[in-house]
Amino acid sequence: MENIFDIIRNNRNMGSLMRCVKVAELEDKLNRPGFFYTVFAPSEIAFGNLHELELENWLKTGNKIKLLNILYNHILEGQFSIQDLLMRRKFRTINGKILQIDKLDKTVSINDCLVKEKDEKASNGIVYMVDKIFIS
Repeated sequence: MENIFDIIRNNRNMGSLMRCVKVAELEDKLNRPGFFYTVFAPSEIAFGNLHELELENWLKTGNKIKLLNILYNHILEGQFSIQDLLMRRKFRTINGKILQIDKLDKTVSINDCLVKEKDEKASNGIVYMVDKIFIS
């Protein structure tokens, strides 16, 4: 079974996210066995909604801390299924951001952002694709 890093690396709709993970040096964290995470992975659509130069600015050498904080807005410690998310409905990311989980008909939203694809189980957690970047 692939780990979280492998899922991101092998999904063509997560190319920009992969660039961010590499610049932020998160490979080891997302590869690490025995540590479980739930990742809300921004898709290419999410990155396409950014201002023209915003992503390039994040990827600059001096902006690693800012980039890490943005990426950490998308990661929960622990492995949470959709049912787990809907039962608790509020989660704190690894850098303290609160994520609100809601059910809308047959879809699930996180901070008013629809989850775009079903979860991908990894050897060290779960990955959900989202079409928004949780910046603040």
